[in-house]
Amino acid sequence: NIKPNVAFNEPYVTLRNLEFLSGTGFEHTKRTIILAVNASEPNKPETDKQKIIKFGPLDSPNGSLQILGKNSYFDAKLILDNVQFDAASPIYNETNIFTLIQDDSSTLKIRQNGLQIGQIAPNAQWNSSYFEIGNNPNNNGINYYDLFYFSGILSETEIDYYEKYLFEKYFPEFDGLFFAKQNVPAG
Repeated sequence: NIKPNVAFNEPYVTLRNLEFLSGTGFEHTKRTIILAVNASEPNKPETDKQKIIKFGPLDSPNGSLQILGKNSYFDAKLILDNVQFDAASPIYNETNIFTLIQDDSSTLKIRQNGLQIGQIAPNAQWNSSYFEIGNNPNNNGINYYDLFYFSGILSETEIDYYEKYLFEKYFPEFDGLFFAKQNVPAG
């Protein structure tokens, strides 16, 4: 039975500059991570990458999901390790739902707001037991609203349920995301 194992005690946690939260015990080669975040635009969006999550204690881009660029099409990027993907929607000053699906050590997929953006073959750092959010110098703050970490792979239907739940919770005024009009029950 797959259950999430990360919980915040507040409606959201804001991490600025070198503030971070970390823990160990996350050494899973199959996992699903779904999180809702709102990143403030950094001082230099073209060069200041913002780490959303990171695995492994090494100070390296490996084992991380980062964002970079300005809020314009073909400039906003999601980065897994050093591989950049065009974002599906603005990445700063708006809530985003990011989903990571890791299948053993062969495939790591990234979704943004219900749309698959890309995939990579993850390096060994993704299998580390160390997990961290935050720790971004020159950062104006990232709000972490919800983070669901599953030590296994959820089905497509289960992922849709969680993304729909987060969509309805954090985007009540919007009607344009991929799964908003799909008949996916929330809850």
